Amino acid sequence: MNTTPEVERLETPKTQLESLYRWTKRTQEVLAHRSLKGLTFDRLYNLMRSKRLTTVALDRVLKNDGARTAGVDGITKGDLNTEESRAQLVDELNRELCAKTYRPRPVRRTYIPKANGEQRPLGIPTIKDRVVQEMLRLILEPIYEAGSIRTATDLDPSGRPIMLPCGSKT
Repeated sequence: MNTTPEVERLETPKTQLESLYRWTKRTQEVLAHRSLKGLTFDRLYNLMRSKRLTTVALDRVLKNDGARTAGVDGITKGDLNTEESRAQLVDELNRELCAKTYRPRPVRRTYIPKANGEQRPLGIPTIKDRVVQEMLRLILEPIYEAGSIRTATDLDPSGRPIMLPCGSKT
């Protein structure tokens, strides 16, 4: 009879994409931890050159309803419905980021009607530019938002939550 309690094991990822999302979450946790400790970030561009991050960012962009709208290049979510086309975009973007030749394209300008009859300008970036923006968000958000996450240590000695003014970290 085995008396040793079973250790809960993490479920193994069912797909490669699940594994990539786990890697992204772990990377973000490390970035947040370094930010809370006040450490410097010297190699963030190395993360930008990661195909893993590019793949996760592309998946997140394509899950957004806005991916159905084309930028100036005319590419939409429908054009990237095969694994081959997605892999081609990831490879192309990765080559440009590694060679430091990536340049954002101009946004497509559209005007949408407002309630008062006027029109509001709307800029629609290309899918590739949205992926780069999402990659930057995935890297920078945990660094800048780490201090704003409320934890159990944000309590006074009597156990009541401490009400912090907006923008303060402690």
